[in-house]
Amino acid sequence: MMNFRKKVIALVLVNGTLAILLIIGAFSSLQARGLAPTTQSVFPSLRPAQVSRVTVSHAGTIFELDRQPTGNWTVQSGASVYPAEPTQVTNFLSDLSTLQTIRSVTESATLYRTFKLDSADAYRIIVTQAGGPTLTLYYGKDEVGGGYIRVGNDPAVYLADHSLAFYLASGSEGWYDLRLFPAKLTYSDIQELAVAFLPGIDGEQRGLVVLQGKPDPRLPASIHTRGYRLVRRSTNADPNTWFFEGDHSIPLDQPQVESVSRELVTLQGSSFAAVGAAESGTAHPGIRVTGTTGSGSTFTLNIGRSAGKDTFYVQPEGPGVFTDSAGKPFVYVMSRWYLQRLLKPIDDLEQPPAAPGN
Repeated sequence: MMNFRKKVIALVLVNGTLAILLIIGAFSSLQARGLAPTTQSVFPSLRPAQVSRVTVSHAGTIFELDRQPTGNWTVQSGASVYPAEPTQVTNFLSDLSTLQTIRSVTESATLYRTFKLDSADAYRIIVTQAGGPTLTLYYGKDEVGGGYIRVGNDPAVYLADHSLAFYLASGSEGWYDLRLFPAKLTYSDIQELAVAFLPGIDGEQRGLVVLQGKPDPRLPASIHTRGYRLVRRSTNADPNTWFFEGDHSIPLDQPQVESVSRELVTLQGSSFAAVGAAESGTAHPGIRVTGTTGSGSTFTLNIGRSAGKDTFYVQPEGPGVFTDSAGKPFVYVMSRWYLQRLLKPIDDLEQPPAAPGN
């Protein structure tokens, strides 16, 4: 009886061992075919705070993101250097530092093209760190929830756990910071708003300001020909009330004026212009919009000539605006629609008359 029990136990142990060996063999087979999970960090040594440069090349084009001594980032493509959108750079470096492989797919170089990881299709990303290793990633085809990658000199193709296509598809232009005025400037800082129609104004510029209905007889005609100034003053009812300068008798639609000040401080161009102040007409603008803060700082938008269908050249002035290598503010292209939100007609700024009986 004892011998029988020993035989049963031995048989169970042998079968258990065989089962374990079969599982290990199957798992190894899955790994060999690229089907087993191989989750691991792609760049465990990447420290976003230490990154000084990111170089992206694809299909014969190349651009670089560079951290400046001020901490700001720039994007350079060819000879052109523009400010880079800081939040996008931060998010990109964060996504790189947390990127993980889901599984290994293949090590066959003949299959790289299938995953857009051949030299013609792959994005090559080189990350340079101050005091740390330089890291290289090749990014290929997107997959649901991720994308195919190669890392450094490793011949293996991996499926990564999230996509980087959002950052790469638009090239260098997708990284531009197109804000005209510093991010720290807020609409509540603006205490005066002035719109000036200058002698050189042309028909297309004039068309940005549409007069709705008849001019208000209470206002001087020069408001429609030369411009106007709005000021924020304290009253017993409200410490932040907007008026026409020099005439406090005409009530203004306060939310409308606030919306203009918000538009001014949050202005963004559609793109950087390929021409300077002289060619764009911003050196001698037809319209000038100026916001003045309580401390006396002025932020000005010079509106130049048409840049094409429904667009105009504009150039900002003021402390903290982005400048080129010569120290001159950049010229931008801006849509007509955006400018018309800023250049509201006078009668849109006036308070609507009270309804009869109120």
